Amino acid sequence: MTQKETILRHLYEKGPISQLEATREYMILRLSARIEELRRDGHYIINEDVKMFDKRYVKYRLLSL
Repeated sequence: MTQKETILRHLYEKGPISQLEATREYMILRLSARIEELRRDGHYIINEDVKMFDKRYVKYRLLSL
């Protein structure tokens, strides 16, 4: 299974994904690059800004049209 397929499966089955989750669960180090490829393939993925304590990060969410 490719990294793009792995990410897409996660988005469909588990929901949003962050870089930390992608690294820990799947050893995907360049999540944002794979997300951009999925967007170019026609998937509608949005960025969600998350703030926890004094840190900010992004989670990616797949939207169904």
